Amino acid sequence: GIRALRYLKEGGAGFVLANDANFDLVAAAQMNLGEDVAMGRVELRTGDASDCFLRARLSKDYFDLIDVDGFGSGAPYNAEAVGALKMGGLLYLCCTDARTAAGKNAGPQALRAFGAVAQSMP
Repeated sequence: GIRALRYLKEGGAGFVLANDANFDLVAAAQMNLGEDVAMGRVELRTGDASDCFLRARLSKDYFDLIDVDGFGSGAPYNAEAVGALKMGGLLYLCCTDARTAAGKNAGPQALRAFGAVAQSMP
């Protein structure tokens, strides 16, 4: 729930949908974000991210920003995430427990692992 909290408090988001496949983590997020959930600023869901993205696309309720952390390669979520974004939306692909798509894992390795290659920025 820390990312949801940061988007609310530091990013100025008016609403955050936070989804995690791990039910225990969603329960912990509920404890941290309970007030924001009660105020309707946060919705917490448990399930596969691809299902969440597909639901958004089918209902045409697209996201302004999607922050995906696949805890490894985010490649399985890339296509579904792009389809769930509004035109001009932002897609953040994170990999908390893996190498980044730039730097030492750049080039063919990143393309194989993530389905994309990032460019390091200063």
